[in-house]
Amino acid sequence: MSMRVPNLVPPQSGVVRLVGVCPGIAGDMEPELTHDEVEARSRLGRFIPLASLPGDRDDLVAGATDLNAPDDVLAELEQLPEDELFETVSEVWAALGHRNEDATRR
Repeated sequence: MSMRVPNLVPPQSGVVRLVGVCPGIAGDMEPELTHDEVEARSRLGRFIPLASLPGDRDDLVAGATDLNAPDDVLAELEQLPEDELFETVSEVWAALGHRNEDATRR
């Protein structure tokens, strides 16, 4: 049995859809994140330098400040819990109340 290469269907509805990923599975699979959510997480990640990870809220805010992050990014990072250590941008994203992909679906 050969696997087909997935085809990306344009995100007309704001959701990227993979078509024909697994033979034998009917229908399309929709990931949990919309295109806009992926873009927003990516934007946040651009202002979190690797030197700040792992780090707490103060480390992340300091790193973002050094990268001249916009005020809305700084304000969001300042909402993080004070005493928590973050290893990845995905952990920061989740702590801010946003969703990440389901790792079991990869």
